[in-house]
Amino acid sequence: ARASGDIRFVGVTLRYKDDAAAALQDISLRVQPGETVAIVGTSGSGKSSMVNLLPRFRDPNGGQILLDGVPLQDWNLGALRSQIAFVSQHVVMLNDSIAFNVALGQQVDRLKVTSCLQAANLEKFIAELPQGIDTLLGHNAMQLSGGQRQRIGLARALYGEPALVVLDEPNANLDDEGEAALVRAVQGLKGKGKTVVLISHRPGVVSVADRLLILHQGMVQASGPRDGVLAALQKQREQALAAANAAQVAPPGAAPAAN
Repeated sequence: ARASGDIRFVGVTLRYKDDAAAALQDISLRVQPGETVAIVGTSGSGKSSMVNLLPRFRDPNGGQILLDGVPLQDWNLGALRSQIAFVSQHVVMLNDSIAFNVALGQQVDRLKVTSCLQAANLEKFIAELPQGIDTLLGHNAMQLSGGQRQRIGLARALYGEPALVVLDEPNANLDDEGEAALVRAVQGLKGKGKTVVLISHRPGVVSVADRLLILHQGMVQASGPRDGVLAALQKQREQALAAANAAQVAPPGAAPAAN
């Protein structure tokens, strides 16, 4: 059965070694079917650790994760993983046609390949190729830009009809045009009712998210609807700036302000 894509993290803690600091500490998050959540944080904040728990590459040490209200460990592992599509920064391309690369190991259904490429915002690019979806990509698809490669990866992810699409740093190597195309592709996924988890350290792609989770050293720094979180962060920045300015203009010998 296909999941609807309702994801819940409830008090999730993860340690890679018993005596190590927690990679994730007391993480709670609810993503409704069809919502897009952006998980933002600096390198090492726990973003990848968090999404690697979804297909059970690891299990948490504490708390639990539910898909459609069912704890992940109660799902059949094959069925669970078939619900989740990962698109990483490094999309592997085979020396074969675009259609073969999208279907990847499944029977090539030409209409379905075309529809997945449309959803990934590649319709115009494919239309300009003399052989269309039969165009051979050649060794490691050198003729593709980073953004085109990423979006073929997205089309491939959609071909498996997942409930949940995880985009891991999808905009890390994209120019503005590629990022705009990615944002349109994510909007298309939302239109299809897919739950999307976006991992990023760049704020550009946050515009497409319904919810925002900001991680810092494995802990939730802020979480909630996008605009509320962004407004709270802006207020924090303004207060920090005001405090720094006040400290600079304090007369010499003045008593330090109480905390």
